[in-house]
Amino acid sequence: AGVGTSEQEGYIAELGYKLRENLGLFTRYSEWDNQAGSSAIDSEFEQIDLGVNWWPHKNVVVKLDYQFQDAEDDTATELEGLNLGIGWQFY
Repeated sequence: AGVGTSEQEGYIAELGYKLRENLGLFTRYSEWDNQAGSSAIDSEFEQIDLGVNWWPHKNVVVKLDYQFQDAEDDTATELEGLNLGIGWQFY
């Protein structure tokens, strides 16, 4: 196990708005620290995602977003870029 990984913390908040029956917008804000148990490492991250949802069928969603990531430690890798996903419900 890594230094400080015995303690982790974070949260996510998300807002969405449906423009039409099959099209929506969303934004997500996240903060996390996977090494919160270490006082020697500044391992906090925050991320903002801006995206669009498209429902080609009532049980299927295609999600596209862009993420902006910021690390407290200037030497940490910040991941920014496009994400594409698909989700479905079935019963």
